[in-house]
Amino acid sequence: MKIAIVSDTHGRCDQVISDLLLRDDIELLIHLGDMVSDAKLIHEKTGLPMHVVRGNNDYYDENTPWKMLIRLESHKILLTHGHLERVGWSNTSLIYAAKEAEADMVFYGHTHVYDYREEEGIKILNPGSAGYDRGGEYESYVIMDISKDNIEVERIRL
Repeated sequence: MKIAIVSDTHGRCDQVISDLLLRDDIELLIHLGDMVSDAKLIHEKTGLPMHVVRGNNDYYDENTPWKMLIRLESHKILLTHGHLERVGWSNTSLIYAAKEAEADMVFYGHTHVYDYREEEGIKILNPGSAGYDRGGEYESYVIMDISKDNIEVERIRL
């Protein structure tokens, strides 16, 4: 199953939409907050099923959860924006939240910096910002090809 993972679009989602419309193998969109309104627009333009959590700039979007636990293939994944776990300081609270949820993966945003690694048996993914990169590289989102036995991550440059 191929999924698109997007975060921190901040009103700049045209490139994500254009790129996704060129692909016919994406089955799910995940938006990790900042801005939920962008996630809804991407969903509307692409028709992809979507999971979305709100970020620190989505404070008034009370109908969207701060966190969500989903299952894809045989994986349990915690979705969060990351600001509540203070990811700008460390990943300690992020890892704790994933373990508490019995998740084997956690996807987050907030820092605008791409990150993919494993810590304490938890796969951690931040797709970077599709709107404003802070990592000194480029705006991006991620396509993850996930199956029961394999996970492949491709960072897409915008």
